[in-house]
Amino acid sequence: MQFQTGIRQSAVVALAIATLLLASGAPGHAAEPNRSVAAAAASCAVTPKSGMGNINIRTGPGTNHSTDGILRSGTWASSACSNVSGGSYSACGGGNKWIVVHPDCLGCYGYVAYSCVRLVRDV
Repeated sequence: MQFQTGIRQSAVVALAIATLLLASGAPGHAAEPNRSVAAAAASCAVTPKSGMGNINIRTGPGTNHSTDGILRSGTWASSACSNVSGGSYSACGGGNKWIVVHPDCLGCYGYVAYSCVRLVRDV
């Protein structure tokens, strides 16, 4: 039982550190806009919609921002569980909503076009 408690305490400490890094901005990254502590505790993920192929991960919410990575077809990225308004895009039927995603690095984040992905809550 003590081993399981230690794991839970370590997970809580890791989540708290990640939340602080995201809120304050990790080196080389701006602090994430409109991100609350409650959203940090939420458990969501996104994946490209069926038949979409790979989706660009951008440095900001618009096609005028550079591509910083790719969300590959069949893979998932953790998400902020909400969308933000940004620049318009024409892919996937178009729109101006973007979802903040967290690729596999602590403190990193990017934006994917909302119309191009499927959002799953409580994963």
